[in-house]
Amino acid sequence: MVLKNLTPCIQGDRRHTTDGVDHYSHQPPAHPSMHLLLIYRRACQSLMVIAEAIWLEREQAILNLNGCPEKYSFPAMITSHPNTTIAIKGHNKELNCTARGERPIIIRWEKEDTVIDPDRMFRYSVATKDNGEEVVSTLRIIPADRGDSGFFSCHAINSYGEDRGLIQLTVQEPPDAPELEIREVKARSMNLRWTQRFDGNSLILGFDIEYKNKSDPWDLKQSTRNINPTINQANIVDLHPASVYSIRIYSFNKIGRSESSKELTVSTEEAAPDGPPMDVILEPVTSQSIRVTWKAPRKELQNGVIRGYQIGYRENGPGSNGQYSIVEMKATGDSEVYTLDNLKKFAQYGVVVQAFNRAGTGPSSSEINATTLEDVPSQPPDNMKAVSISSDAVTIIWSPPPRSTLNGVLKGFRVIYWSVHQDGDWGEMQNITTMDSRVELRGLEKFTNYSVQVLAFTQAGDGVRSLVIYAQTKEDILEPKTTFSPTHNLV
Repeated sequence: MVLKNLTPCIQGDRRHTTDGVDHYSHQPPAHPSMHLLLIYRRACQSLMVIAEAIWLEREQAILNLNGCPEKYSFPAMITSHPNTTIAIKGHNKELNCTARGERPIIIRWEKEDTVIDPDRMFRYSVATKDNGEEVVSTLRIIPADRGDSGFFSCHAINSYGEDRGLIQLTVQEPPDAPELEIREVKARSMNLRWTQRFDGNSLILGFDIEYKNKSDPWDLKQSTRNINPTINQANIVDLHPASVYSIRIYSFNKIGRSESSKELTVSTEEAAPDGPPMDVILEPVTSQSIRVTWKAPRKELQNGVIRGYQIGYRENGPGSNGQYSIVEMKATGDSEVYTLDNLKKFAQYGVVVQAFNRAGTGPSSSEINATTLEDVPSQPPDNMKAVSISSDAVTIIWSPPPRSTLNGVLKGFRVIYWSVHQDGDWGEMQNITTMDSRVELRGLEKFTNYSVQVLAFTQAGDGVRSLVIYAQTKEDILEPKTTFSPTHNLV
């Protein structure tokens, strides 16, 4: 309280009572609710001490008036105002200040050290009302903003003094968006960290993380909700390898949710394919080659860019060791073809295919089998013998070629023979087929040499001929001759 133009004039205390008699006392009232107020008396230029007892039901004034005129005046005094108060950003807020004292009373509002002028500061308006006992001034903020947080003061001023009331205003709002950063990215997970800046003048209650495939709308997002406010990092798991994600984070307090953080774009690392190649088909091309065709794994199982393929093949026949031989080729597109060469003839092979990318090799396709085409036998019959049984017949005996050299399904044997005369001429070449491993050649020339070869044949054709063996028919047995003598009849 500021005192203006006064000189002391204190000699005693006078209490005004209802009987009109002035009662003086030099002892101040002892009630605990009483406090002393300094009052100025401008008319007599003297200081009066007023002890004002404030009771719950009534109010009495103890006045120091000795030697002064009966008419006295009160300086302006702030009697009511909030010490602290809260506003919500975007909502209107009223600050009230009540003053008493000699009229007229002027109430001025300040923000920090700046006088509030509603004519220039359009979000502020001031309304003052004198209800007889007190003057009530209302500062209205339309609407409250973050910059309004701080100290407001109301100043009550009249001709006899000035008083001030200090009000601390806190404007609460949803927090500012956290600042998000990516710390580590793997094939199926990522590690995030964030920093919360302005909390909106209200305790942070938690965080929400949202993420989605970059090409999807946010309606298809996945969320991690209500992360503990004491935590500032998190792992996002179960992501898809080699995918591009958009990710953002929110914080929230009791007022509301923040705006989203800056949206970050993250690409996960590749992982080995999760699916095998599809539609694997084997097609025998020759007796020693098989064509393999297939399609790439399903797109969502590739987990990266398919760089190539491994084709494993093994012979499934008797004596096979069961180990795959591996060949590798680069990827060329969605459909691939590879021809396996230098295989065994008429042999069954099992084939599997695996795709690989930069991160590794995926699962193999199911093994499927194919058999190379038939070929002609690669070895001739063995252990050939020729037995002459008559002058016009010879028996030829042999052993079949080894099964592994047949190169197909044995359809029979072909015996090729021709006569060789003493003058070196060959007779007509003839052949006969049989399923047995022996044959009798009949109708031959008597006591004649014959050259004989035998071969095995399959559906693919005749195999290798055996070496020539020689057979000779037996000599013929001469039949006895009958001699007839002439008979003469004598007369």
